Amino acid sequence: MLGELSGQPPLRVTMGATIPIGGVFRRVLGIETVFFSFSTADEDYHSPNEFFRLERFRDGLVGWARLLPRLAGHNPG
Repeated sequence: MLGELSGQPPLRVTMGATIPIGGVFRRVLGIETVFFSFSTADEDYHSPNEFFRLERFRDGLVGWARLLPRLAGHNPG
């Protein structure tokens, strides 16, 4: 999916942060969570000088529009 948007193979990385809501969703609702992010490491998210490239908004909208039908079990086209 990310490779389709970027034209490059995706790179899986680990991050030094946690998002506790994923565990809460699993424990309380019994569901898994998909974290599907479009920020890059140099954008310093959640820091005093964070920023977000405008093209990432479009990438995110297109990415989610493609991902949701796949998660629902069908892949148009």
